Amino acid sequence: NAYGCEDDDYTSYVRGVEISYASDVTDTVFGFRPEEHCIVVQRRTSGHTEEEYAEMLHELALPGKDWRYDSHGRRSSLQATEIEPVAKAWAKWLVRNLECCSNEREIIMSRCHAVYAILRGESIRVESLIANSIKRMITATNVYIIHPYVITHLCERLQVPTRDIDDIRSPVDPLGRKIFMKAQRDLVAAQAAATPPPPPQHHQQQHQVPPHFPQYHQYSDFEMGMAVHQYNMAWWMNVELPQFSPPLMAAVQEYRAQAPLPSY
Repeated sequence: NAYGCEDDDYTSYVRGVEISYASDVTDTVFGFRPEEHCIVVQRRTSGHTEEEYAEMLHELALPGKDWRYDSHGRRSSLQATEIEPVAKAWAKWLVRNLECCSNEREIIMSRCHAVYAILRGESIRVESLIANSIKRMITATNVYIIHPYVITHLCERLQVPTRDIDDIRSPVDPLGRKIFMKAQRDLVAAQAAATPPPPPQHHQQQHQVPPHFPQYHQYSDFEMGMAVHQYNMAWWMNVELPQFSPPLMAAVQEYRAQAPLPSY
């Protein structure tokens, strides 16, 4: 009941009614915050050094995991089971809201760039990602229906005729606090499993850290990085803060005081 218009990338006809799903239309209809630049598109189209890929892998993947490569030796994806819990939650959120796909077990490179941009708090043009996702659905020869709520809302807005046999569904519940709180719990469990117990010491050899020595120096860079990242994500999303041990929480607070959060 719908077909696209070849000379206009973001126009389709549904039962004789012209429907525009261009980014400026979805921006107006759904009230997305406009962004001048989309870092996701920039990351996908620009070249990257080995150091930049290594930094992205460190941010997304579990320790010891590596990219999957294609037959030409190019990076192709990360497996969903091989990425750290917070990144995995954002990857699921991405494919449920912005760039739908039928396979959530594999995070292809284009989506790795998107998740990496989200974790870094970079600007993203949400309306453009949705419009391009719908465009791919319309032009593909074999694809399942995506963005049903967006499409239904745009059709209702222009009073596209409906029929008794139409299956018009309400939007599914958004991925919210529950999935990200679970990701936080998974991250804490992974950190606890990866942290070796302290070596036994005799009482005579024990000593206190000098008061002027920063508390966060007691932890490895990986431990502090993961803990601070988890705390910052909870703070940004206004969800329950992670339940760290008192020494680790004090170290995180001291670290954040030395390196305050950027304002986005």
